[in-house]
Amino acid sequence: MLAIALVLEGTSRKAAAESCGVERQTLRDWVHRYNRASTSSNRRWNRLLSRKRPWRFLEKVA
Repeated sequence: MLAIALVLEGTSRKAAAESCGVERQTLRDWVHRYNRASTSSNRRWNRLLSRKRPWRFLEKVA
């Protein structure tokens, strides 16, 4: 997680991987997986907010 956080802050993947003791390719795979996961959750959230009354769903969850 620290390596992904470093990349998100602008550190190069090589430097982030070296500081966390992982291979650059492994970190690359993690970043791609993180990006896919955040993209799919953003799509779900946008779909929820596009409803007429999204707060009704949030009340059921809480």
